[in-house]
Amino acid sequence: MDIICDTNIWYNIGSGNIDTSTVSSTDKLIGNYNNIDEFAGTINLLYSPDKTTKAIQAMYQFSQNHFLLDPPFTHIIKLHKPNFNIDLSEHTDFMIEFTTAIANGNTFLDEQKEDEFKTICEERKQKLQNLTNVYNSEAERIRQEIKGKKIKKKADRIPSIRNLISTFASEQRGGEHLAPEYDWTKIELFENAFLDFLINLEKGAIKSTANDWYDLFLLAYVQPDKKVWTKEKKWINIINNAGMSKYLYDN
Repeated sequence: MDIICDTNIWYNIGSGNIDTSTVSSTDKLIGNYNNIDEFAGTINLLYSPDKTTKAIQAMYQFSQNHFLLDPPFTHIIKLHKPNFNIDLSEHTDFMIEFTTAIANGNTFLDEQKEDEFKTICEERKQKLQNLTNVYNSEAERIRQEIKGKKIKKKADRIPSIRNLISTFASEQRGGEHLAPEYDWTKIELFENAFLDFLINLEKGAIKSTANDWYDLFLLAYVQPDKKVWTKEKKWINIINNAGMSKYLYDN
């Protein structure tokens, strides 16, 4: 079985907090675009270099030959349209080259480059925070709007969450949405967890953080024959509440 790993799993493996000998020999730990993107732009490389290097080394040790290198929504598109192609090599090649160099023990930061890297990390963090602010604001608007009203059942909200996912995917292919005949069972974990996440935002039960989008979009890689491995209680709870506990890998 393929096990899609959250970035925190690589940190735990690298630090020795997870004993990989307990993972079945028939299971594969899968690194992915989200992991590499997160490692390539984390300030932890400056402030916790040893811990972060070991995490990156763990990712390459277990995933070297079977990375999922498509971004989440490209992956979603390819589940229906395998021949879909978008050239992101300029971006992905750099991330792989950069993180591979770190895994091989190469230092990259003199004082001048440290400042440049800090700027890159801050810009990336700000982009994620901007997205977070939009969703938190929208959730607050909806929460005020539905006060005292009967909240729609989850089943009634499936069309809207599918439209949202389709809209995100359309950004990868010039505004073209997912096909009407798209097989949504292939991303039922992502669909249901996304919906539960938004409902909890609207209720005020949670607030989204910048890192939530990595954790949420990671679930796009988890098809019915795969599982996701995370130690984040927030996402374990969301997945369970969404009725998708069958997708959680329990080591």
